[in-house]
Amino acid sequence: MSSYLESKSHPSERQQAASLLQSLGWSGFWIQFVLTIVSLLILGFAILDPTLNLNLKSGIGLLSVIGEIAALGLSIYWFFRYVHLGQQLSAPEPALHPSRKKIIQVLQLGVH
Repeated sequence: MSSYLESKSHPSERQQAASLLQSLGWSGFWIQFVLTIVSLLILGFAILDPTLNLNLKSGIGLLSVIGEIAALGLSIYWFFRYVHLGQQLSAPEPALHPSRKKIIQVLQLGVH
């Protein structure tokens, strides 16, 4: 009986990792999402307002802004992937858990 209570009071390493992946994934997702919206608004104002002298209509300036917004979009996707990985880890069925190799691969790819 006491081992049952101890196992319920201390989450396993898998559950801790799943919880951490989900919370950090959602935090990063929303931060990147807000930054993307702000960037799109600034880009919209810069293109539509003729009084701003930002010269975004030139090739390299516009290309760099679009590239930055694309990078934000990719990071949004990647943070959402962390959330999904955390949900898979916290699934009650062990068959749904990703392998340790896959988890390490996803994390290494996201860091690089």
